[in-house]
Amino acid sequence: MEFNAGSQPWQDATALEEMMRTARWYRGHEPKIEFGPWARTGNSSSAMVLQLIRSEGRIYQVPIYLGPAMPSDHELPGYIGPTGNLSAFDATEHPAGTAAIYEALLDGLEWEGPLTVSATALRGSANELPRVVSSHKLSSEQSNTSVIYNFGAGGAEGAGIIIKIFRVVSAGRNPDVELMEGLEKCGTTAIPRQYGSLSSDADGHIDLAVAVEFLAGSVDAWQVLTAQAAASPTLADPQQIVELGAMTREIHRDLAGAFPTITPTEELKRRMRTIWQERAQQAILDAPELAEKLPAISTVFDAAVDSPWPELTRIHGDLHLGQVLRSPERGWVALDFEGEPLRPLELRQQPDVPLRDVAGMLRSFDYAAGATGVGRKWATQARAAFLEGYGPIENQALLDALELDKALYEVSYEAASRPDWIHIPLAGVDALLTKP
Repeated sequence: MEFNAGSQPWQDATALEEMMRTARWYRGHEPKIEFGPWARTGNSSSAMVLQLIRSEGRIYQVPIYLGPAMPSDHELPGYIGPTGNLSAFDATEHPAGTAAIYEALLDGLEWEGPLTVSATALRGSANELPRVVSSHKLSSEQSNTSVIYNFGAGGAEGAGIIIKIFRVVSAGRNPDVELMEGLEKCGTTAIPRQYGSLSSDADGHIDLAVAVEFLAGSVDAWQVLTAQAAASPTLADPQQIVELGAMTREIHRDLAGAFPTITPTEELKRRMRTIWQERAQQAILDAPELAEKLPAISTVFDAAVDSPWPELTRIHGDLHLGQVLRSPERGWVALDFEGEPLRPLELRQQPDVPLRDVAGMLRSFDYAAGATGVGRKWATQARAAFLEGYGPIENQALLDALELDKALYEVSYEAASRPDWIHIPLAGVDALLTKP
């Protein structure tokens, strides 16, 4: 992929750098950008630009809306700066920009420029869907940017569409697009319906955005279960969590059927053991009281490596209570199959141990209990209900190691980001090391 090559529809690097400096999705420290391939659609008075840029070793996608310049533009959200007789905005912040994103993804627009852009309509098109009456950007995201498009009343399939724009992009299929395509072909009902995706041919293939069903009235599982935990120190409705476990098993079964699996080698198991040990050493640096527990931690890891592992399959990769919605009509629905966004894409594309998702969810129950102060009893009951729904665990030693590894990662995360919460993963480490 070439950078700083040829003319650009947007030349002001300083203005983009200023915008990125405060953007939640920018992962660097002090942006210094290089322009890369771009694609433009529209005309001389109003246009949409998809711009790839490189900064601090990562490639970012910046959708820019160009519209008629007005004196008050600098006071509007998403304003980047002037360019000729136009003003530039972050397209996700401007009503005309969000409309252009919707049209580009679901209708397929004519593009010009060195970046070839194509839309894949997996389900219908904008012309076949109910009318969009409003749109707004989600403010809670950090890694990507999502815009919700609300349909008008009457006969709508779902309440609207949510379009996720991937901000950090890499060559290859993004799991959030690829895995949900595969699951939908399997007939899985525990995911939002996918309407289409936007991609380019840069470096072979880069996924730029995806449109999925937006389920109005849904609440994420973290909100559902922390509200229940705050109301009672014992689990009031285990059946809901049993169903959550069953949903996770269904997704794992369908992913194993939709994508190739691999048999883990002894070398792979040893590499995993090294990663676990490195994480433990970092956790000890961040919480020195763990040093005396290192022999017990190593014992758990050794037992997992010495045990027979199941086939490796594609997995969710970042499953926790915040990645699941409770829909009034559909029950539990899993979201965001992108995996851990900070991991390199090539690692997130590889088959992994399905029990990693189970471990992530078990740790999430501990966090729900810790955040509400209900203690271990609620967490123990929630964990048991989830495992009842998930079904037999083929390798308990491996699950223990994956959960311990996750808890040790959480120790380091909380030490750096939320020291007041570090007691939650520390208690989890203790519980895993003292379980019968």
